[in-house]
Amino acid sequence: MTERIIGVAAKHPDGGVYSLLAPARHGQILRLVIAAYPDDPNAAHKCIQGFVTDGFRFVGREEARNIADAAGQSSHRDKKLPELFSEDLW
Repeated sequence: MTERIIGVAAKHPDGGVYSLLAPARHGQILRLVIAAYPDDPNAAHKCIQGFVTDGFRFVGREEARNIADAAGQSSHRDKKLPELFSEDLW
């Protein structure tokens, strides 16, 4: 079975992964991160933005692009871009 992208995610340096299913956007995730680290005003900036797969695996934007392309998921923007954005999918 081909792996698919199912949601947006952000990974904090402490290992915490925050995700929301489609049609969520990365801005929504970053607001969750800010709420989770109220004593760290830079918490959202420290995160790696990416996606979560149907195997509940965090992947960065470039790997997510490869997964989405291989799965034939809808991409409404330029497929030549190396990174995937939620706008490419939903």
